[in-house]
Amino acid sequence: MPGSDCALNCDAGFYHNLWFPSLGPDFALGTAGGNVIAEMTTRTLGLSASSTYQSSAAAWGAYYQVGDLDVVPPLVVIDDQMRIGQCWSFAHDRGHITIQLVAPINVTHFTFYYPDHQEIRILDLQTAPRNVVAWILVDEAALAVRRKVHVTQPAQYFVRTKKTVDPTLISGKVFVQAANFEFNPKKAVKQSFKTDVAVKDLTTSVVVVQVSTNWGAGHTCLYRIAVNGEETF
Repeated sequence: MPGSDCALNCDAGFYHNLWFPSLGPDFALGTAGGNVIAEMTTRTLGLSASSTYQSSAAAWGAYYQVGDLDVVPPLVVIDDQMRIGQCWSFAHDRGHITIQLVAPINVTHFTFYYPDHQEIRILDLQTAPRNVVAWILVDEAALAVRRKVHVTQPAQYFVRTKKTVDPTLISGKVFVQAANFEFNPKKAVKQSFKTDVAVKDLTTSVVVVQVSTNWGAGHTCLYRIAVNGEETF
């Protein structure tokens, strides 16, 4: 276990609550300082067209339209509690969520949670993500001097709104594909997926989880996602 002098200015409770025996703490966790970047996240299913609910993602539980009262915000993906039915939904089978991590890290794993398949309906299983690509935001200059070949996307690629994203967040940066995998909700309630060896020495504080297919439903629902790795100094 790490010592008490962690770089996150946290106490022992941080690691007590977040520590996974083989993977380390969850650097995406909302209660530890992780956040969802709404301007770079697919629109939440069910929001009214005039709603400012998603763009104020940091205000957990803040509702701006009566019709949005039953809508689960994307922040549920980085909550430490998982409840059946409390998942973030987007239309169809393609979408993405962008997460600001607690601290800069070298990402080693993306961990997905989903309810026990024996306790939910077939329809709920069909809304689970299937094919997933994970991306990390890194310095473009640092990437340019490497001899390794990476799949990349411009930093603006995942921006979905006209509202300007903080330029300091994406300036001089590029997204690098970190993992590509299939999630099967019938396998386990918690499944971890390793990042590609070629990216494990790249430092990031922003990740994107991009879903390209689900298991057959007309919308997709994400439960908790953890991001594990090693802090950089």
